[in-house]
Amino acid sequence: MPTIEWEKHQSPSFWLSMLKEVGFESVSMKWSSPNSLGVMGRAFLGNRIIAYFLFSHFRIEVRKPA
Repeated sequence: MPTIEWEKHQSPSFWLSMLKEVGFESVSMKWSSPNSLGVMGRAFLGNRIIAYFLFSHFRIEVRKPA
């Protein structure tokens, strides 16, 4: 992706640690996989290493304790 300014992007572990520092609890982190390939595609391509090199899309869900 030549148009992305990579120096501004951080890894998921960076975002998780920053969110934990300000009091959030990590609920889940998931990497994107191509939905057009169905369950088998998600099973093989949905792990963090493959997804990092193919898509680099991730979703973090956190919650703030009461």
